[in-house]
Amino acid sequence: MTRTRAVLLLGLFAAGLAFAWSALSSVDAQSPVKHRQVLVFIEDRVSFDELMAGADSRRVAHAGGVALMTTQAGSGPGARYSAIGQGSISGARGEPFITRILRAHSVQMCSLMRDSRVGEAIFGPLPSCSTTSLDRAHDGVVVVDLSSVTSTAALRRDYADTAAQLMQGNVDVPPGDRRVRALVIAPSTSPEMDAIGDKVTPLLMVDGPRPIRPGPAGSLTSDTTREDGVVANVDVAPTILDFFDIPVPKEMTGHPIRQDDPTDVRHLHQLHLDQRRIRLPIQLGEVAFVAALGIVGIAALILLAVQGRVPGGFGREVRFLALYGAALPIPLMAGGLLPRLTYPVVVPFLVLSVAALAEVAVAARWPGAMGPFRFVGAVGLAFVVVDSLFGWRGARIPLIGGTMFDGVRFYGLPNAFIALLLASALFVAVGLEPFAGFLLLLGTGLFAGFPQLGANVGAAATLFVAAGLWWTLRTRPRFGPREVAFVAGTFALGLAAVLLANRYLPGAPTHITGFVERTGGAGGVWETLRGRLAVGFGQIGHVPAAAIPVIGLLVVLFLVAVRPEPFRAGLEIAGDPWPAALVVLTVAGVAAFFLNDTGVAAAGPVFLYAMTALTFPTLLVERRT
Repeated sequence: MTRTRAVLLLGLFAAGLAFAWSALSSVDAQSPVKHRQVLVFIEDRVSFDELMAGADSRRVAHAGGVALMTTQAGSGPGARYSAIGQGSISGARGEPFITRILRAHSVQMCSLMRDSRVGEAIFGPLPSCSTTSLDRAHDGVVVVDLSSVTSTAALRRDYADTAAQLMQGNVDVPPGDRRVRALVIAPSTSPEMDAIGDKVTPLLMVDGPRPIRPGPAGSLTSDTTREDGVVANVDVAPTILDFFDIPVPKEMTGHPIRQDDPTDVRHLHQLHLDQRRIRLPIQLGEVAFVAALGIVGIAALILLAVQGRVPGGFGREVRFLALYGAALPIPLMAGGLLPRLTYPVVVPFLVLSVAALAEVAVAARWPGAMGPFRFVGAVGLAFVVVDSLFGWRGARIPLIGGTMFDGVRFYGLPNAFIALLLASALFVAVGLEPFAGFLLLLGTGLFAGFPQLGANVGAAATLFVAAGLWWTLRTRPRFGPREVAFVAGTFALGLAAVLLANRYLPGAPTHITGFVERTGGAGGVWETLRGRLAVGFGQIGHVPAAAIPVIGLLVVLFLVAVRPEPFRAGLEIAGDPWPAALVVLTVAGVAAFFLNDTGVAAAGPVFLYAMTALTFPTLLVERRT
């Protein structure tokens, strides 16, 4: 044992004895809890494996629980630390929100091991525990910052077990008039973690008094993530406030952490590491496939325009490639259900599932030239609905990226799959009467935005635009001011229904609930929408390549509107509703770019659908001639 560790153990053990003596000095079997203490151990850059390597940590995890903590935060130095103290990633400056609130409620705070600046970055400057008395007349928070003595992996493992021993010493005590909550948090990742793509850190929590015994680890969760074994860094501050029965202010976006049903957190961590390992190659493979599809498709269309036909069976193969492209997003989402995310599992799954889905779509022989696309749309819509009913299991770790471990979206419909829901609903609506198709798109928009379902306001808004536009194009001979007003009204009424549902329906609050509460009325909602539009234009200004999906969608819209040959003949083969579906798809795709905070992720896949949905019927011209 090092000298530093010995001094730390002695000091903290003395502090723990002081707490215990304070509690035991007035034990009364009938007396209510008189005061509460929170112990926060900060072990910066410790990994999940390092923390759980110690037997003492595993015992504490059995008595309480452990979770993977996402470290997503705003920009700027120290953002990961301030997100914990502020309870949000707003980037607010000044004294941490948690410290201000605790002081306002007469909760004392002090710090041990203050050589490191990490504790100060989270909670602000705190007095030393050696000069601050935390007696039984006051609630208190003790911050134990171990970051200055955990510079290597070996030291991190050593001190993780030390912290667990100290947690046991303060929790495994006889019942009295004192309650304690002990947490171990790791605000940021280490260089070793960064090297393997590990972006989540461990969080250990236990409440006492209670006995600490060996056994399987429990798990933690929160209403922020709704996932057993996963919490967010913005949940730490609300968890401390909740322990003192202090209401969590609406400015905090996190929610209190709680114990939940046991889950295999180690397996979750392995899935995270698997996904980070294959993420970039898989994404590059997806981009290469889409690029190859575009190149081959353009070549086939040029040959068709110049020669009036495509040589041999080339046209048939390109049509199948287009169908493969339309089928691709479904396995990308379903891949989140795989037991492991390794190359031997993921690559065969993607190749075989895309090919099988396309082959079955053709073999199903749905009526009409675009029957295969309608079949793919029905499968896609059904899969999204079923996945939502089982808690969005596939969408939480999709192969396309943007997993729950990234800390952006933990539940509901991810922005990357707005296109899947939009295109699937449109392809199904093609086979319905105009009013039935309108109701389908409207209902899909409500599904996308309602709590406990999609919980995605940007997706809902996109689908409301599509619903209004679909009805006008299917039922009106021209598109004028009245039609524009109808589309705008559908958008406004649908969006209002989604916002009200998230605000007032029972159940766990969603991020849309917080959005409605913080915006403060219709004016605030409008300002937020304006802000999203500004983000969309800002994406193009800062990264001009972000405009490629929007430009591609506008090109498809132009081709559908002008209908030069051979596209005119292809759209005639597709049938009357198909051009309207392409117009709705492209316009809604452009709207998705500006209505969502990650516009490229929302609009990019829409372009894939639009490109394949235009190419497929055009190449049927070659078969007819």
